[in-house]
Amino acid sequence: MAGILENIADTVRRIETRVASIEKEQQNMRAAVLNWRTDVVAPLPRALLSGDITASADEADIVAGAKIILLTLVDDTWVASGGTFNAERQAIIDGLDSGGSETNGWDAERSNLQVTDVVRSSSTLVTITLTALANYDITAQEVITATVPASALVAAGALVASPTFTIQPVISGSIFTDDFESNGIYRMKAVFAAVAEHCMND
Repeated sequence: MAGILENIADTVRRIETRVASIEKEQQNMRAAVLNWRTDVVAPLPRALLSGDITASADEADIVAGAKIILLTLVDDTWVASGGTFNAERQAIIDGLDSGGSETNGWDAERSNLQVTDVVRSSSTLVTITLTALANYDITAQEVITATVPASALVAAGALVASPTFTIQPVISGSIFTDDFESNGIYRMKAVFAAVAEHCMND
């Protein structure tokens, strides 16, 4: 009888040990799942571009200056205000890059923007108020992409802001300017009259 009881006790101990082992494995699995979900769900830092420059901007606006670019961070922050941030202002300006390469286009004139144009409005917002670029002159639209340098951010690497913004050229010398009399009579009237007369004669 004693041997039977000992066997039963031994079996119970083995079962308890196995149950404890299974519970430990389940705990480890739960922890792994939680870690995986954290890795997957954790939001990625982003930079958002807004301001009145996104509503409309043409060559004349850039020549005149005062257009505003807002760079807003999501799930990251700008480096500390004061000397630390001030040292990054030129890099932020340099991150405003055009897809074009005109002689007096954005990339050529960007060096005339001032670091004082760039203001850390809060830990997540930078406001850029553009200096007038008197020599800015383009013949085709320019699309500007803002890349925020990693050195200006606390957590992330460089961030490409979304969306881009577009600058439209101002076309001069068109038929509607050069061919318009000071008294408001359109010069092409004479051309149309000549064509009409020619048709009638034919």
